Amino acid sequence: MTTTFRRFLIENSVGEVLDLSASPDLFAFNPEGLGISIDNDFVSSGGSFLINKREINPNEITLNLLMGAREVNPYVIYSDLIRILSSPPYNLIYITPVGEWRRSCVVNELSKSEINPEFSVMMEQIIFKCSTPWYNDIHNEYPIQPQQGGDGKIYS
Repeated sequence: MTTTFRRFLIENSVGEVLDLSASPDLFAFNPEGLGISIDNDFVSSGGSFLINKREINPNEITLNLLMGAREVNPYVIYSDLIRILSSPPYNLIYITPVGEWRRSCVVNELSKSEINPEFSVMMEQIIFKCSTPWYNDIHNEYPIQPQQGGDGKIYS
């Protein structure tokens, strides 16, 4: 999937997907914590050091959400978000011009405010706790080659 800007999607454990960037009625912005944190443990070996153990620390990703910028009631959008979040755990999907990346996570916090009467929108924040680093699914199919003479023993 090619895109010219970044997109965020949430996929729950039953395969339902909610696009957080598809419309002006639900838009994720100002992401924080997209990197990873790694603890490295070293062992001294003469004048050098060798890596003894590496552990990825679970970090948090924070997204700000704008709901209801057009005609859709922000409560309907918030309700759709809650419906998706009712089946944890999740894959946070991050789509950039260079590819699609996934990260397994759970929700740590989701704010809930009232509709801004001036603009008829809700501004919320969602915080995910990540249990994996970013990864992408690579699916390869290999053609099955027919047996040829000289390939080795063939048992019938």
